[in-house]
Amino acid sequence: LVIPVRGGIFYDPEPKQGDPEDFYGISVGSGVAYKKFLFDVAYEFRWANNVDGDRLINTGDTEIDVRQHSIMASVIIHF
Repeated sequence: LVIPVRGGIFYDPEPKQGDPEDFYGISVGSGVAYKKFLFDVAYEFRWANNVDGDRLINTGDTEIDVRQHSIMASVIIHF
């Protein structure tokens, strides 16, 4: 039985005309590997401050703060 734990931080520039938008994030995850089964789960939090909101909200020249949460899971069976 193996139970890994992992985490990380990242910078994720999002393309836009001119300069890219600066997004940042953290992630944590773990899983269980038992015989031929692997179960994995991860959580990611991604954020940006004062980014161009025009493509999200069609109101003209708008700046917004973005907060995104993601949970991902997977199951792998080796045979």
